[in-house]
Amino acid sequence: MSLLNELRIRPFHGEAHDGDGHLLAVMADPTSLALLAFGNSTGPVVYRELDAAARAYLEQGDSAPLLRLFAENGVVSQSGAPPFDPVSYSAGLFVAVSCSDYPQVYDMTASPKVRVLQRDAAFASERVNHPGVYGPFSIAEFNSIPLDYSVLDACLPWPIPSAAHPPGQPVPPDAVFTSAPVLVLSGTLDSLTPARQGAEVAALFANAQQILVANSFYVTALDEQDYCASVIVRNFVKDLDPGDTACAARIAEVRTVPKFANYARQLDPATPSAGNRGTLNDLRVSATAALTAGDALARWWVNLSGSGVGLHGGRFQYSLVNGL
Repeated sequence: MSLLNELRIRPFHGEAHDGDGHLLAVMADPTSLALLAFGNSTGPVVYRELDAAARAYLEQGDSAPLLRLFAENGVVSQSGAPPFDPVSYSAGLFVAVSCSDYPQVYDMTASPKVRVLQRDAAFASERVNHPGVYGPFSIAEFNSIPLDYSVLDACLPWPIPSAAHPPGQPVPPDAVFTSAPVLVLSGTLDSLTPARQGAEVAALFANAQQILVANSFYVTALDEQDYCASVIVRNFVKDLDPGDTACAARIAEVRTVPKFANYARQLDPATPSAGNRGTLNDLRVSATAALTAGDALARWWVNLSGSGVGLHGGRFQYSLVNGL
């Protein structure tokens, strides 16, 4: 809340590199923070860095870590590397599903002009009756993020559907679901479809099994590095049984950044092991090296080219071996 309130009072412009090292103009304001908290919460970068980036800005006046998160998020949140590959993501399909299946705050059988009035009335009602519906962000702040995330305004101009295909829930409330085996994977750190919602889905099916994938986010079985969730999915597809799922509880923790610093002397020293002969300065340099390496490794999640730049200088490169 401290960061959000500061950006409400004093939004600012800046420049920062995205994950591929491109220098971008960045706006730091509540809407940028809302998109960061929602749109790019599908991986570990925001989770590991946002708190430290906020402290760097609020306590030290260092906006670089925060602006970098905004710059990276502005690219990654566009559903992949532009131009979009419709095989992996179709913006048209997303909008069609949203406007045909999702419940809206306006009547999809009404004209676009009437929908706008209904939206405004719904927003006014929510501000009175449910002021924290998008907390800690206001409705206006959340609604200002891109349409494919906020969704609220996405269907205002959508064509009025025919009577033969009325909008509404694709599955009626009293539907009976299949008794076939069902696998539900839930990342324990997923803020978009949290584990509780996964449990609610699993409860709809007579033979469903929910598996919690520790320290994981929105997508657990794609682009993973642990050979766990993807193996569970393949086992299930092949045998209708996930097999041994013990690995799901052993996914390594996401280590948060303790502090963004410009100099080694600003960091706490590394914890020495038995027999260590390094000086206090040596231990601080060791901590700096470890955090620098961790920073470069974390950029893999927001890098689409194989090379990028460090927060305050330097460059890194990586290559894939056997697809990883």
